[in-house]
Amino acid sequence: MGGACFRSGASVIDPASEVARILGGPDVSPELKAQLNLVVKAAGRSSTSEAELRALFDSLLDACPGELCPRLVNWFAEVPQKKRTGLVALMQRLISHAVQAKVAAAQKIVSSDSAESLEFGRVAAKCELLLSIDESQRGGVAVAAGVLSGIARWSLSPNTCDGSSGGSSSSSGFRAAAAAAAEATAASCVSPALDGLVLLFRRALLSQVGTSASAALQRWRDLEDELGVPHLEAHLPLLGRRAKALLLGLALVPEGTKPATLVVSRDSPLDAAGAQSQLLAASSACILSCYFESASGTKMMQGKRVEGGEGHGPRKEFFIAASADLMKRWRVQEVDVFTTSVVGSDNRITFEAGSGSAEVPDILTKTRIGDRISLQCEGHADIAGTVTLKVGANTLVLDKPFVCEVSGSCRFELQRPSVPLFEFHRGTGQTWFSAYATELDGSQGKDLRDRYRSLGKLMSLALANHCKLGFVLPTVFFRLLLRRQVSFSLEDLKGFDDALHASMRKCLKMKPGHFQDLKEVEGLSAELTREDYVQRQVLQTLSPVAMDEIRDGFESLIPPDVLCNLTPGELRQMLCPTDATAKSINIRHIFEVILEDEMAECPAFVEAFWSVLERFSVEEKRLFLMFVTGVETPPEPGTEQLLIQLPFSAFSQDEYLGMLDMLPQAHTCTNTLELPNYHEALLQSGRVPEDASHARLVKELTNLLGVKLRLAIHETAGYELDGILGADRGPHSPAPADASGPVFSPPGEPAGAFAAVVRPVELQAWRLPNCLGDEIGEDNQMQGDNSASSVLPFSLTTSTFGAEKQCLPLKEGQEQRHGVNELLEDLDSLLNTPT
Repeated sequence: MGGACFRSGASVIDPASEVARILGGPDVSPELKAQLNLVVKAAGRSSTSEAELRALFDSLLDACPGELCPRLVNWFAEVPQKKRTGLVALMQRLISHAVQAKVAAAQKIVSSDSAESLEFGRVAAKCELLLSIDESQRGGVAVAAGVLSGIARWSLSPNTCDGSSGGSSSSSGFRAAAAAAAEATAASCVSPALDGLVLLFRRALLSQVGTSASAALQRWRDLEDELGVPHLEAHLPLLGRRAKALLLGLALVPEGTKPATLVVSRDSPLDAAGAQSQLLAASSACILSCYFESASGTKMMQGKRVEGGEGHGPRKEFFIAASADLMKRWRVQEVDVFTTSVVGSDNRITFEAGSGSAEVPDILTKTRIGDRISLQCEGHADIAGTVTLKVGANTLVLDKPFVCEVSGSCRFELQRPSVPLFEFHRGTGQTWFSAYATELDGSQGKDLRDRYRSLGKLMSLALANHCKLGFVLPTVFFRLLLRRQVSFSLEDLKGFDDALHASMRKCLKMKPGHFQDLKEVEGLSAELTREDYVQRQVLQTLSPVAMDEIRDGFESLIPPDVLCNLTPGELRQMLCPTDATAKSINIRHIFEVILEDEMAECPAFVEAFWSVLERFSVEEKRLFLMFVTGVETPPEPGTEQLLIQLPFSAFSQDEYLGMLDMLPQAHTCTNTLELPNYHEALLQSGRVPEDASHARLVKELTNLLGVKLRLAIHETAGYELDGILGADRGPHSPAPADASGPVFSPPGEPAGAFAAVVRPVELQAWRLPNCLGDEIGEDNQMQGDNSASSVLPFSLTTSTFGAEKQCLPLKEGQEQRHGVNELLEDLDSLLNTPT
């Protein structure tokens, strides 16, 4: 279809010449002529009977879509709107007649067993016979798919969208109307039946992405062949945004492309990704396996210690963090932790060497005027400020007064000014280019061009990885990215930046002398007219030169023929968290919530859980989303599952009492929330009588779950309970005696875990036997401390999911054992002890 010549315009055509016009020459076969004649006549009728549809299917049984479809699309481009509408409706009826009822029946089967919906083979085995299209209808479906996708691509071509066919310029209002009409035409080509077919396998396909996107796509293509469905990845305009994003992401990763391991810091993830040149220098998209650096991490990747999280959770976090990187005005240059004495008064701070440390820490030598520093010292409030003067080698003068005199461990963070690529735009209330987007030829030009190009690649990678950026961009950005808007006028500023629009209108009325003064102040040519000046300001605002760099990066990883399948609005919703600013968040509406049977069979627990969640403020709901999914922005409604599980066991009253002290955990890779069975624990521990009323049980559960869940979502950050270790201590180092002191983490990394991290005074030591993790590997490490004020819980890391099982409290006087071998000995002893 890409080679067809589509002619624009809607001139009225004599009905007698319609068929002759679409035939295209005397060499057209009689069969093709008959097929075209039948389709054109059927498209002119307001309705089509069952008998007429069967006749049309029979006629198209052996049709060649490559010959028939381009001619019908050409005809569509030339006829009046009524005939256009008729052709689209006819093609939709063909697909719906062959597919719709089959998909509806298959949806009932799949929805009845949500657990199996993650296994592609099982879903396919259940639905394949039911979904298979009748042999007599496959030709008609193929033609209808080709015609609808061809019409959509024609409508989304730059000339059609911009309303400037033939290169002529158009008014802002006319271009907006043309773009709206084009997108409406493309939307009318979406087939609900085929869209539903793809969404039927959405979760199963996404579950394979982390291992091999190309393998997942091949399995899908094999299924399409079995069902007799056209390859929908070649007909993306037939699909709604969610299904389109799914197949687009799979298609962007070439066959044989392995996932790329990416180790980044939380402070500067985009810079770290750029340093790994094999990623941003690649010519095709790939799936990312993201890891965040952590000096206290239990895993080693590329020679660096990293947090234990892996899978889709850290992947989503990377794109959010990289987006924030683009807007930073200060960037962490270096971080050091050293022992020193700090004496400060007024604005002056002096560092004196501590025992066992160098005379002057190297980071102080690197600090210069204009840098920003942040100090965290044991037993003292944080100190932050900008360096205004250096006195000697170890004294700094800051822009803010303070008083301090402390000795001990000090975390020194050095920040340097950074050029933000984007900033908040008041006119749209969204994110837009910073003023630096037009200054790519200055001293920082090369760095800016590289960073803008990296953003373009980042956007392509986000599509391939089924992730979103961390900020919302206006639709005009995506019209530019897709080359759907090629010209701008002053009126385009209206509604985007009303203040600038009013200013430019005044400029057009400026007296010659005043305008001449303006040009002299700005160093502009004396020959520049007011109209040219205004047009220049419009282009610098709406289409800065940085857009070219972003587009170059974006298109370097996406084949050009793929982009013609997308509307700017669709691409915006695929890449931006458009629901992030919602004033209310309805968890039940956003997710398909699946409760484990043990919880679903306990009405009081379910009622208490939803009571707690629905009483959360919007900010608390965002923290809950961060806890469970890894990002605080809600997914699009209906696109993701939320799994609620009760994985922990207890067998004695003491253990049930211990379960009441446990906190919820989460696996962000699978959106899984793990809750201790507080219901059973309350009853079996004796805290609530077994004959208690339903109302009392709900009240007790609501109070308990409210406290525990709020504590978990407020006190969690990063991955692994091990993260609360100091960055300068080894994984088996004992906890400090003073649990109230600060715990230092690597630069930009908060201490804690998505698995229920609490304040030091509330932590306990834990033992394993009754809640083994899913697996024990060579890299798993367990840590604990016997002291009552331990800041380190005992945990068994399960590296598969990026979170760990939490274990029950040690009984009083019980010895804590650390190693894996000792653990196995304990387990063997437990299993072989007669009961």
